[in-house]
Amino acid sequence: MERRSSRLAFALPFALALGIPGAGCVGDDQGGTEGSTGDEGSTSSSTSDAEGSTSSSTGAETSGAGSSTGEELPPPLPPLGHVPLTTEEVLENLTTPGDPYLDPRIPAELDQLLDEGYGDYDVAAGEPVQDRTLDLGEAPTPGPGAALMTRFIHLADTQLADDESPTRVANLDTPDGLTASFRPQESYMCQVLNAAVRTINAIDGELPLDFVLLGGDHIDSA
Repeated sequence: MERRSSRLAFALPFALALGIPGAGCVGDDQGGTEGSTGDEGSTSSSTSDAEGSTSSSTGAETSGAGSSTGEELPPPLPPLGHVPLTTEEVLENLTTPGDPYLDPRIPAELDQLLDEGYGDYDVAAGEPVQDRTLDLGEAPTPGPGAALMTRFIHLADTQLADDESPTRVANLDTPDGLTASFRPQESYMCQVLNAAVRTINAIDGELPLDFVLLGGDHIDSA
């Protein structure tokens, strides 16, 4: 079993998000641009506006001339290679909550948590898929004609923290004014969705998927 250790100061999704440049988030064309990234970093895009539509294909270099800020956009990311599934490897925390409980929202206590290994993890052996029945009884033995019925991805809420997160300040939401208090963690949403899409594409390349199921809370995250 291969094991390695790394420090995560924040939750793992944030670490994943911070390692991936935001494609399509910073400096998007205000006229409405849809883009797709193919093999070897090639990018094709189509832009629609009131005058009509245009399409173009570029190489690895992407110009920021059409962006709202005028800054050069980051180069497109290449497709992912193999994506390990949880049947192959899982992440294990190296620490458990201690006594007394330390609150990571308090800077001094966060420093202590980090010194004690808060956020450290190991990559461990994967976990097998376990059969489950509706009555929680023993699963029947598969018959000779067992076959895969469907293969799909489920993206549950695309928000990084649930609606009840205290960072959203939900109590400030009112019918006549502030209706969606800003959640600072959502600034990483584009990077996380970018990582999710690249992961889905890699999984689909190994064994085709039938569909992707979206769970909800998409507009809420905007």
